[in-house]
Parts: sequence; C-alpha cells; structure tokens
Amino acid sequence: MEKILWSVGLVLVLWSPITLPLLPKLVDSWTSRTPSKMVNLACGFGLYIALTILVMMWGKRIRGYENPAKEYGLDLTSWLKFYDFIMAFFGGVAVLLGIQFVNGFLGYTTFSWPAIPTSENLVSWLKVFGGSLLLVIIGTISSIFVTAVEELHFRSWLTEEIALDLGYYPAIIISGLAFAILQRSLQAIPVLWVLSLGLAGARQRREGCLSIPIGLRAGIMASSFIFQKGGFISYKPIPTHHPVWIMRIDIHQPLSGVAGFAFALLVACIFFPRNPMEKKNLRRTIRE
Repeated sequence: MEKILWSVGLVLVLWSPITLPLLPKLVDSWTSRTPSKMVNLACGFGLYIALTILVMMWGKRIRGYENPAKEYGLDLTSWLKFYDFIMAFFGGVAVLLGIQFVNGFLGYTTFSWPAIPTSENLVSWLKVFGGSLLLVIIGTISSIFVTAVEELHFRSWLTEEIALDLGYYPAIIISGLAFAILQRSLQAIPVLWVLSLGLAGARQRREGCLSIPIGLRAGIMASSFIFQKGGFISYKPIPTHHPVWIMRIDIHQPLSGVAGFAFALLVACIFFPRNPMEKKNLRRTIRE
C-alpha cells in the first residue's frame, strides 16, 4: 500500500506542470458544465506522460534496470514481437466488428455509410477520402499510445510491485481490478476485470512482452473510435423493459454488454496464466 501511495504522489508531482496552468479553465468548465475538449485532452495526455515517466524512473532508480522499457515488456524491436502486435491489433478489430454485429442482430445498433459525394468533383472526393484517412490515423495512433501506457502501468509495473508482496495471482487480480475501476465506467468493471486476467496471461506467454495486450486493446479502441466518429454505426434507445446490462450504455466502452463479456471471458479462458511468472532478480540501487 505504501508503494501505491508513493507512486500516486509522484504522478501528481509529475503531472502538476500541465494541470496547474490549466486549473482555472478546468474549474470554469466544471462549474459551467461546458467541458473544454482541448483542456481535457491536454490533461489526459499529461497524465499518461507522467505515468510513463513514473514507471521508467521507478525501474531505473528503484529496481536498477538498465533498460526499464524492455524489462517491463514495452519492446517491439524484434520481428516476432511486432508480428504478435499486428496480429493482435487486427484481432481486436475483428472482435469489435463481431461485438457490433451481435448488437446489431439483437436490434440495438444499426450500420450505415457516411455521406458520399454524388458529384464527380475530384475535390469533394479528396475531402471525403482525406477525412476518413485522417480519422484512421488519429484513431490508430491515439489508441496505441493510450493502451501502451495503460498496459505498461497495470499489466507490468503495478502487477510486479504487488507480486513482490502478495504473490503473482493476487497481483493480477488486484491490478486488474484497479485497471477496470479507473476506466470510469461502472457497468464495464466486471468485463474489464475479466479481460485483464486474459491480458495478464497473454503477457506471461510472451515472457513478459506486452505486444499482444497492447495490440488487442488498441485494435478494439481504434476501430470503435473510427466507427463512432466516422458515422458507420448508430445506437438505438434501449427499451425500458430490457435489462440494462444486455447492451452497452457507455459508447466509450465497446466491451460493455453481453457480447463484450462473452469475448472477455473467452480471452480469459484461453490466456489465463496457468503458472505464475517467476520473480525477477530485483535489486535496489544504493545511493550515497
């Protein structure tokens, strides 16, 4: 518990150079209930940078790692690891498509194509193509960045620190629960918790590499973002007599609902770690 408190304090210190200058605008947006997308984006980006710096500093100064990113599994330099990432990414896209097809079959979503220019004007077509390409690029890059930081923090660093005190299995359960809670969606906590167990197992099977967890979640997030922003999918109101848990309510959590939970359960059953990971030879650096 002491480690967690220290890490939270350090993150707040590292995050403060970004949040403090924006604090007046944050307070104004909260009081007026008109959130600023740019301010929220800057604060979110700053938080993830602070988390990354925390893990790197902790690994280098506390654990004595020469290359903390590699030790924590954030290494895609080899062809095999990059291949795992690419395959997991497209697997995540396929999963998102499957979930939405199931939701569509149940009558909760509809698929559509965005407006296509009827004229033969080249400029109009270039605008549509350019906008779609930009959407794909933004969605892919942002999802990879977010999932890389989250998997680095929850699946590697936090899991290893808890495992030193409580053991491997309690560590993946506790870190997975922390991950699910901090996604800020109450109804998605069970499915994200179950999914985290499978992601922990996928990391274990790749000897600590995060290529599969990052790729899988990035594929789901990127395709969900593109579907929503591109107008490819719309959500119908859920009838009042239908259970709220059968369909996702929060559009920012595509795994919510029965279809998402079934997928998460399948991943957990396939990848659940059969044997705990061996403890690394952790050592503290001695400083004068």
